[in-house]
Amino acid sequence: MLTSRSRSASTLAVLIGAGLFIATSAVYAPVIDHAFINYDDPEYVSANPHVLRALTPEGVMWALTTTRPHNWHPVTWLSHMLDVELFGANAGRHLLINVGLHAANAVLLFSLLFRMTGALAPSAVVAALFALHPLHVESVAWVSERKDVLSTLFWMLAATTYVTWVKQPRPRTYVLSVVLFALAVMSKPMVVTFPFVLLLLDYWPLRRVARLRALLIEKIPFFAVALVGVAVTIVAQRTQAMTALANLPLRTRLANAALSYVAYMRKTLWPVDLAVFYPYPMQTSMYRGLAAATLLLGASILVVRLRRTRPYLVVGWFWFLGTLVPVSGIAQAGVQAMADRFAYLPIVGLFIIAAWGMADLVDSLRHERAMLALTNDAETHRNMGLALYQRGDMDGAVVHFTQATRLQPDDAQAQNNLGAALEKQGQIEQAIVHYAEAIRLDPSYERARSNLAALRAHGAPGKTP
Repeated sequence: MLTSRSRSASTLAVLIGAGLFIATSAVYAPVIDHAFINYDDPEYVSANPHVLRALTPEGVMWALTTTRPHNWHPVTWLSHMLDVELFGANAGRHLLINVGLHAANAVLLFSLLFRMTGALAPSAVVAALFALHPLHVESVAWVSERKDVLSTLFWMLAATTYVTWVKQPRPRTYVLSVVLFALAVMSKPMVVTFPFVLLLLDYWPLRRVARLRALLIEKIPFFAVALVGVAVTIVAQRTQAMTALANLPLRTRLANAALSYVAYMRKTLWPVDLAVFYPYPMQTSMYRGLAAATLLLGASILVVRLRRTRPYLVVGWFWFLGTLVPVSGIAQAGVQAMADRFAYLPIVGLFIIAAWGMADLVDSLRHERAMLALTNDAETHRNMGLALYQRGDMDGAVVHFTQATRLQPDDAQAQNNLGAALEKQGQIEQAIVHYAEAIRLDPSYERARSNLAALRAHGAPGKTP
């Protein structure tokens, strides 16, 4: 029965992925008639002689060595050159490539979340919000912002490869993830926060925090790539990009950063008054900045307090805060206060909070109704636990599997299920106890035996029957 359900979920996931790609492409299809604009496009493509010559040995060397405009992103330059090679200086065709990359990013995001959590609906909601949110128009429908969609493509591929390595550790998979991350940095240095996001994913939904030191050690190559990206960016931006507002006091920059975070949240919730450029306020209100900082601090404390029952809050919130740090304006580059394009990847964190929060609300209402009907039925608790396990809510699964074993102590299946959920939480010793109890109750229970053997041999995650 579970095998059939798993097949159905996989089929539905493929259909959702295809639907995301088609819907995203359809929404952005009008860009085929767009032209280059006179803001950054001449620098990147329409008046750049290196790019307009398409792919040449000299152009490739230029892409690898130039820091125009105040950044080092050779992979982005090469992608623009390839577009010219294929389509000439046709802005609409260049933009269609942006659309394809954005649609692919939406599908990859859905696949990544579904693979980690097993939660189909919330994963689809996050991906749909990412695909169609108006705040992303700037990153997709502007030729110069190829770096947003391209760097995120490599980011998503690197994260997906990392999850593959976590589930099946192989050196070549790990190396591939590091290489993909390097390509992301070489597309847009803003993505240097990637190792930080991996640690968040280790916390939830991968639940690997039992070995924190090992997690940090295994991230060393990722941090090394990030440090190189930061160093090169600092060198590249030691000109007009960083000196334009270099004399601003730190307190002014901190106030603007806090206000910008709140503005990104507001525009995510209610995307109005969007603009291609938000000028830096020369007279930032310290009181408003302090109020914004207090709001951010209060939200951070709240999500940390709720981490045991709602771990997705910690991941989503600090994903949002952390990935925006490089462009928060604390180290000011340029004369903008903020930019819609900066939110391209960070607001995924807010979408995670919204999607899993809604799923929790629905589940809690359903749970209350179920418990009112049958509060002392072992099968009900076992089935509820299984449903929560499959959507990645190990805390809820443990509660129900524990209740099932209390109501029916001789149920070997419930003991095995509880062991699998505890193992997912990193509670290895307790998982072993329940696997062993399942085998004691039913010596012929092969699934429990294989779970126990795999755990003792390789630390492989257990499975429910």
